[in-house]
Amino acid sequence: MAIEEYSRWSRKFEDWMMAFAFPSWKSLKNGYDNGNKNGEALTSSDEIDSFVAEQKCVALLFQSVWEDIISLIDYSNAKDLWNKLRAKCLGSEEIVKNKRKLLRKELIFLDV
Repeated sequence: MAIEEYSRWSRKFEDWMMAFAFPSWKSLKNGYDNGNKNGEALTSSDEIDSFVAEQKCVALLFQSVWEDIISLIDYSNAKDLWNKLRAKCLGSEEIVKNKRKLLRKELIFLDV
């Protein structure tokens, strides 16, 4: 994925995750807050499953995004990486709103 392709790519990525890696998709949406980065201290099967889903999600993101984009992002979990990737590719909410306003003005100008 290149920065210009983010809007189309993100929807496809989420749909694919929901279909083929649902626990990882849940990690993407809800975040991982167990705090054990290495997984060695985990004991229950639920903790281990959650940790594995988180790691798979991060790995899938790393495989799907150009290295020069993702290497610039400092993240704490998959959800944080997802949100920062969105901000990097689209800009802040204010920038997105301004882009929409500009596009509307251009469309109105073209209709005249």
